[in-house]
Amino acid sequence: MYGIYLRLDIIVHDGWRAVVRAAARKLTQRALRDPKHRAARKQFYRQMLDYHRQEQDADLAPLTRPPSDVIPHSPHLVPALRRRSVGPSHVQENQKWPTTTLQP
Repeated sequence: MYGIYLRLDIIVHDGWRAVVRAAARKLTQRALRDPKHRAARKQFYRQMLDYHRQEQDADLAPLTRPPSDVIPHSPHLVPALRRRSVGPSHVQENQKWPTTTLQP
């Protein structure tokens, strides 16, 4: 289900209505109109809202930066404010930053 959330084409600063509208666009016409699917629709919307809330909480977390004496090789490796709807970070827990130290 998290993959569906990633494809909603929303940003972390969108409100709950934008999330529900985007999620409704992912459902078929039959699923939207059939009263028998109401409970499943509500569960789907709630799950999308939970994912969105988790992304918002992660966006508010402080950004970590490498020490000032370490310079990353590529500018795209420097943590920056970005859309949080892209999923987990591209840097894994056991992966280290490729760095060079400054020589005095």
